[in-house]
Amino acid sequence: MKRFENLGIHLAGLALAAMFCCTGLSAQQAAPAPAPNGAAKDAPADAPSDKVGKEMQNPFAAVPAPPLPAVAPVIQGPFWFLGKVFFIIFFYVWTRSTLPRMRYDQLMSFGWKLLLPVSLLNLVVTALWIVVRHP
Repeated sequence: MKRFENLGIHLAGLALAAMFCCTGLSAQQAAPAPAPNGAAKDAPADAPSDKVGKEMQNPFAAVPAPPLPAVAPVIQGPFWFLGKVFFIIFFYVWTRSTLPRMRYDQLMSFGWKLLLPVSLLNLVVTALWIVVRHP
């Protein structure tokens, strides 16, 4: 059983990596959003179709990759996708190896003594903000 003590952390990282890969692929193959009713028919294809805007439909595709002029477009998609994947893997491994491991009692103490009061304070401040902002 000693071999599998960190399996939960690795499975969570694997799930995040899979989600990152799927969103990257969907951003490359996404069809343009249809124009809403009453929208101008002569609007350009890349114009935002609603208040949210085209760049906010996929949060992972919010920053467009700069084009490489001397490289074929067929190669650019996988290049930028793999670059993002390697960056995320590097950041994950770097963070995991840099930060110290905490014991279970330290994590519970941190959660009860710091995170719970901060979350309750956040709840009260948000409720007050909503009451003051929207009477």
